[in-house]
Amino acid sequence: MLSSMTKLGRIFGSVCIVIFLLGFINGIFDEKEKKSENIITESNEETDIGNIVLGNKFVCSDNSEIHMNEDGSYIYYYSKDEHDIAYFRGTYEVFCGQPAVDKIVSMEKYGVIEEEIEYIINNNKKEYHLGDVSGQNSLIYMLEEAYGEEFSEKKNYPVSKDVFYCIILHNELLYMEGETEEVQNDTVYVGYYIDEIEALDLLNVEGVSSIMWILQ
Repeated sequence: MLSSMTKLGRIFGSVCIVIFLLGFINGIFDEKEKKSENIITESNEETDIGNIVLGNKFVCSDNSEIHMNEDGSYIYYYSKDEHDIAYFRGTYEVFCGQPAVDKIVSMEKYGVIEEEIEYIINNNKKEYHLGDVSGQNSLIYMLEEAYGEEFSEKKNYPVSKDVFYCIILHNELLYMEGETEEVQNDTVYVGYYIDEIEALDLLNVEGVSSIMWILQ
């Protein structure tokens, strides 16, 4: 497994392969973590980076928008321009730094051990590019439009464990086309906060896809 990670040399590609293969083999992608009624936000004591998520709004690279409320609830709009079309509501948990690593390891259905995550993070300290998980550059176009052409997938961004995140959305209600439906499943994201562009570069673990949350 480590040899595969070495070839990729990038966190999201590596995590994608580990999680997807293990999930497929064990048939565990249909299982969902029990939802939490309260937010649990943990980060390293020496940094305030965990506060980046709590109480903030983000526009996403797929033109969606998410509001992470201070009371531990969230609302995810499918379109940042038309909020009344469709949205999810629920609660969330945020983990940053070592607590993020610990949380991922504790989620046994993914079968990831701490040494693997540490190996990936250490490799990313040497070289890290945006949106590596799927090789798609749709989020890059959004960045170029907002900040200029210097923001490209070729640029190397500094990352470390201090800005490594695990974000869990406990989905509870779906609104679509005038109808609401109760749901009980989770969406798990892992990735880094990139301070230079004030954005979270994330992997949607359940969907095995990359997305960027740009701080508003």
